[in-house]
Amino acid sequence: MRCGRAVPSSYLLFSDMDGVKMVSVDGSRDKSIYVAAASRAPSNLVALAYDSSSDTAYYTDIRR
Repeated sequence: MRCGRAVPSSYLLFSDMDGVKMVSVDGSRDKSIYVAAASRAPSNLVALAYDSSSDTAYYTDIRR
């Protein structure tokens, strides 16, 4: 994952209707919300899953 700042070492991955995001839970003062995946079109993210064996996140995006 690439972004302009260092990615937190421990984070909570979550989704909302705009994309997949993450927030630090490593005890630091960083309260930034990082965008991990964003949709370019109107979307409706409905599920998020993480596979620790392959270190991969999956999400489902349905459009109306």
